[in-house]
Amino acid sequence: MYLIAIGIGLLAIMFAPFTIMFAASCTANTCRTGLGTWSLGLTVGGVAVTLLITGMKIGSAGRRGRSQFKWALIAIVGVFASSCGGLVLMKVAVTPIPRPDVSRQVGEVQASLGQLPGVQRVSVNAVEDVFASVVLTADATAGQTKAVIQSFRNETTRPEFQQRKFVIEVRNTSGTSTFASQASGLDTAPDLVERWLALQRAFAADEVKWDHRKYDFGHTDDVLGDISVRLETAADHTALTETYRRLAQDFPDLSTARWKISAKSDRVGSLHSVGRYPNELEISVWNRLNADQEHSHVVVMAPRSVSEKLDSPYLKDAESLAQKHLPIIAELGVPITYVAGFDIIGATSVPSARPVTITVGGCTKRRYPLNPVEQTLADQYEKC
Repeated sequence: MYLIAIGIGLLAIMFAPFTIMFAASCTANTCRTGLGTWSLGLTVGGVAVTLLITGMKIGSAGRRGRSQFKWALIAIVGVFASSCGGLVLMKVAVTPIPRPDVSRQVGEVQASLGQLPGVQRVSVNAVEDVFASVVLTADATAGQTKAVIQSFRNETTRPEFQQRKFVIEVRNTSGTSTFASQASGLDTAPDLVERWLALQRAFAADEVKWDHRKYDFGHTDDVLGDISVRLETAADHTALTETYRRLAQDFPDLSTARWKISAKSDRVGSLHSVGRYPNELEISVWNRLNADQEHSHVVVMAPRSVSEKLDSPYLKDAESLAQKHLPIIAELGVPITYVAGFDIIGATSVPSARPVTITVGGCTKRRYPLNPVEQTLADQYEKC
C-alpha cells in the first residue's frame, strides 16, 4: 500500500504541470516558464517524502525483525523516479517549443493593412510576437484610423497565430506620437485610437504617446492605460498645469488614464496623475515646489511620491530644501514618499551625497543612521 501511495503521489506531482501547461486556456510557451521551479520542487519533495516514508518503514521492520530490503529498494526507486521526473520537467522548461512558420501570413497581414485608406506605410514581423507598426498619412481621418485597428484585430484571429501575442503601434506621419495596443485591448482600441488622434491633433506640436497594452503584471483592470504628453516648447512648470486644465476641459473622458505630462526641456520636470486629473491643491503644491529655486532643482511629482533633483551634490542643500518643502507636501494629507538630492536614486554610498528620504504620513526603511536634521524631519513627518 505504501508503495502504491508513493507511486501515485510521484505521478501526480509529475503530471500536474503537464495538465496545466496543455490546458485550453494556456499556451505552452507561456505556462512552461514556471516548470523550472516545479521541477526543483518535484525532485526535492519527491526525494524527501520517499525517504521519510521508507525510513519509517525500515525502522519499523527492523524493530519487528523483518527484512528491510524491500523498503530499501523502494527508497532507491522513489529517489530515482523523483530525480528523473525533475530532470524531465527541467528539460521541458528550458527547451523552447518551435513555433510554426508564419512568414506567409505575416506578409498577407502587412499587405492587407497597407491597402487601407489613410495608411502611409506598414511593417509587420513575427520574430516573437506579431508586431505591426503603421504610419498614418497626414490627412488620415478618425474613421480610417479606427479601421486600421479593426482590420488588425480581424487578421489576428487566424489559427496560425494562436500561440502568439499581438501588438499594433500606430504612428503619426512624423513618428513622434504613437498609440499601442495588444490582443487583450483590441476590442476597445478602435474607439480609443480615435481619441488618441484627437489628442495628437490638439497637441500637434507635441509628443503624444498612448500605451493601451495590458501587461501580465499589475494594472490589469485598466481600461485606458498610460498616456503621456511631452511639451516641446514648455517654458516652465506652469505649462504642465495649464495642459492638465486643458485636458480636463477638452478631454474629460480620458481622466481615468495614468497620465504623465512633461517637457522637452530637462529643467521642467514632470507631473503625473492616476485615475483622475490633478486637483487644485495638487496643482498649488506643484507650483510652489517649482517656484522656489533657491536651491536649483527639478521636480517630479506623482500621486504618492515627490522627488526633487538638485544641481548641488551636497547633503546640506538637500536638507535645507526638504525643511522648506515638506510642510507644503504635508498639505496633501496622504502618504507621500519625498526624496531630495543630487542622486535621487540613492546609488552613491557617500553619506554626504546621498538623498534625503522622508515618507510623509508613512515610514521609511533605511540602512543607514540618520543625522540630526534628518532625524528631526523623520520625527516630525513620519509615522512608524
